[in-house]
Amino acid sequence: MKIVATRPDNRCIGSKIPATNIAVQPIAVSFSFADFKCKSFRDERFNNCFKHFGDYGKFIAMFIAKLSNFSSMTVQELKLGGKATRCHKVENKNRELLEDILKSTGMKEEKIEQIEEFYQLTISTSNGRFMGYFIGNVFYVVLIDPHHLLYPDLKKSMNQDLCNPYDPWKEFLDNY
Repeated sequence: MKIVATRPDNRCIGSKIPATNIAVQPIAVSFSFADFKCKSFRDERFNNCFKHFGDYGKFIAMFIAKLSNFSSMTVQELKLGGKATRCHKVENKNRELLEDILKSTGMKEEKIEQIEEFYQLTISTSNGRFMGYFIGNVFYVVLIDPHHLLYPDLKKSMNQDLCNPYDPWKEFLDNY
């Protein structure tokens, strides 16, 4: 069998690429856990521990489902999503609390100071929020708040959530 030599089609070299009718879709948000520390935090103001392993499992399943849903949205859609995303900046005393928690879980103070705006996103009304920051279309998750204690619902008593004993990160890290 003889191999036939081919030559490139030079008609396109130096000319413009022809326009297409394909609509360019906006870039969907991605999630990164590069700054997430596998540590729980518990004091008189905040607790991201759980009642028991089953409670933690339910939370993680909902969290992954929510990340999956949000992954089909753009940053603009997340920020303007209203009750579906509950995306808003973490400001004032809430930012101070978030910074204290992040320092306690091991994030370097220099890193925290570099982050201009922290945001929170909803998991569900009764299953908390998660916090992070945007760089481009990437949301860097830094903390999960399963009991919505960073912005507590004052109609509901949060004292019981401050007592939750199950620390999934400690159990995991102690065993592996």
